[in-house]
Amino acid sequence: MNANSIVVGNFKGGTGKSTSTQMLGFVNAFYKKRKTLLIDLDPQANASEVMSFTADNLGNHFYQENGFPKTIWNVLYDGSLDGAVLPLIENLDLIAGNIAMSDYSDFMSAKFPNDKLAQFEYFANILAPLKEEYDEIFIDVPPSLGTIVQSAMYFAEYVAIMLQTQPKSIRGAADYIDYMEFFTERYNTQLGIAGIIPFMLDTKTSTESYMYNEAKKLYGDNLINTIVFRSARLIRYDETGITLETKKNGELKKVDANPQNTFISILDELNEHISWFEEE
Repeated sequence: MNANSIVVGNFKGGTGKSTSTQMLGFVNAFYKKRKTLLIDLDPQANASEVMSFTADNLGNHFYQENGFPKTIWNVLYDGSLDGAVLPLIENLDLIAGNIAMSDYSDFMSAKFPNDKLAQFEYFANILAPLKEEYDEIFIDVPPSLGTIVQSAMYFAEYVAIMLQTQPKSIRGAADYIDYMEFFTERYNTQLGIAGIIPFMLDTKTSTESYMYNEAKKLYGDNLINTIVFRSARLIRYDETGITLETKKNGELKKVDANPQNTFISILDELNEHISWFEEE
């Protein structure tokens, strides 16, 4: 194996970054049967909490009962992955987030003063063995620019950029691409755009429909065609974890099937875009 590592991000908060990371990881593991790892680098650790609920919903009650024995902070502080890769469900593992990651920049500055490249290499070298263990790695990062996001960019091969159909978010996606290009040139690394995901579009709002069309003009083929429409169930997942409610005949109810099928389609499009890079 040689995992494709994908950072899911935007410099603006509230764009569906953590929700999309969770959903992409889940459908990749559960439906595609791909060996998948989620890495939660966001100090808020929302993705970790949701995936703990998700594991509980599907029969793995350990993390709800005991918490996370180790987190990404332990990995980076100790320089070791031992005991930090946590199984959630079949084919899906997690390295959990921790509020202590808010101090990561200061920790790296003390460890490698005035040497940003050494800070990024430290991160990448610790996590490098994971690429041999998984098919895909999805990385949730904070909605800001700093050592955490930069380290993730240095480690990963691709980014999936979140875009809400609002002017500020559209500009944020453009800023993300501009910085990504600057970063890869400055640090001589490779990072491709797996796709730009339009999130929570409300077609009843003329402004959002207009902004989506503007985004299509601006980003062209990089903009994912599958749109994440506003969904009460998707919002509910943040409180309950991902669920699999079934009818009496065993068929998945539409309230779960619809958002999950949306992210299966998004995943297929991301993989198609990634194949373009691999063909070059």
